[in-house]
Amino acid sequence: MKKIFIFLSFILLSFITYTQEFISSAYHKNFEVKEYDAQPQNWEVIQDNRGIMYFANTECVLEYDGTNWRKIKTNFAVRSVVLDSKNRIYVCGTGDFGYLTPDKIGEMKYISISSRIDTSKLKTPPDVWSIKIKNNEIYFQTPKKIFKFSPYSNKDSIFDDSKENLDKIKVFKTKKEFINIFYKKNKIIVLEDDGYLSYLENDKLIETPYNKFFTKKEKIKDLNKFDNNKLLFAFSEKLMIYDEIKDTLLNFKTDADDFLKKNLIYSCKRISNNKFSIGTRNGGVIIINKNGKVLDIFNKENILKDNTCFNQMHKDGISWFTLNIGISKIETGSAFRFLGEKNNVGSPILSIIKHKKILYISSFAGISYLEMDKIKDKTKEIKFIEIPNTIQPVWDFQKFYTKKDTILFAAKTDGLFIVKKDKLEKISSDSYITIKQSLLDTNKLFTGSRKRIECFSIKKEK
Repeated sequence: MKKIFIFLSFILLSFITYTQEFISSAYHKNFEVKEYDAQPQNWEVIQDNRGIMYFANTECVLEYDGTNWRKIKTNFAVRSVVLDSKNRIYVCGTGDFGYLTPDKIGEMKYISISSRIDTSKLKTPPDVWSIKIKNNEIYFQTPKKIFKFSPYSNKDSIFDDSKENLDKIKVFKTKKEFINIFYKKNKIIVLEDDGYLSYLENDKLIETPYNKFFTKKEKIKDLNKFDNNKLLFAFSEKLMIYDEIKDTLLNFKTDADDFLKKNLIYSCKRISNNKFSIGTRNGGVIIINKNGKVLDIFNKENILKDNTCFNQMHKDGISWFTLNIGISKIETGSAFRFLGEKNNVGSPILSIIKHKKILYISSFAGISYLEMDKIKDKTKEIKFIEIPNTIQPVWDFQKFYTKKDTILFAAKTDGLFIVKKDKLEKISSDSYITIKQSLLDTNKLFTGSRKRIECFSIKKEK
């Protein structure tokens, strides 16, 4: 049993190594509109410390416990949901902002904050697109104002949304327009419509050192830590890295540059020390490493139900993507990837082998191959190519090693063959199930059929 386990583990690990060289599929679950019974669009996602998921849906806040979906009524289109360090969830959207709290039976309900703010601070219903939290102080961003709510400012650090505390909400205004708000390196960073960024410090907007690099045309979509002294800026069509020590902003060249320019960045999140996940408007999600190499692409061709990804969350190897239509959960942390029908991988795979930089698979329909060296653009899905006239089942492959070369044999129902890329050379017409090179005499090749074992002597070149 131990030998079998080691053998199977070797096969699985080898397969993982091969499949990560090209675009493939991962363990995933798609949640469609009919399943969660709300509007198609989902804008943001968080997970509380109990493991419960919350989604900002155009109709409501969606709650998912891993089995059941529940709609939390808000009466407005929800754009953002965030979680503070005390496990309280804040919500904002078209015309309102507030928080969630459990009712008498423990079910979450929405409580408005904005409807209770003094009209001198908030004259009309706010259109709130984003929420950020710094040291448990909550920042709600609208096009013209940012509201700062300090719910734990009392001496006991107990949540306080009394009228007295709501009257203390601070408001920051702009003559321009607030486009977005970020939280990085313990700073609240505000993006205005002229393309400039400001720190919100000591209740004042202070210009950042990045502004000299920006123009109005280049709107920042997201901001992430790249490493200790560098920030990764995600613009609509490109990525750039700011070096705090050198005070430089340079293009981050990646294998995905053309893909990003074509499909447009919407969100960018750091998954780990070496991986970033980029959600796009038109091309789904692409994952790259710090060297700019494409690791994965998830789109309608392999996993997602929609190619517009508004936002994402990554935790413990699990990634959630909120889409224009639906929600996707993908095990991005898993080493396992899959190739299927969309890659021209047919029904039950009988054998798989990599030989001279070509990946071969066999099935009841014959042999297909994939030239690994020709996969240069990893942003495009690849297809296996069928070897003509191999429609009989192919049960086994065997590499036969000589001093000068390695020969690939295939055991088929209609014979024993040498595989030469897209052609087969017939050696014998019997029906074969398995083949192995002798360990004692490497000139010998053993074959097995349903009725007998045969031995072939292979003449090796000197």
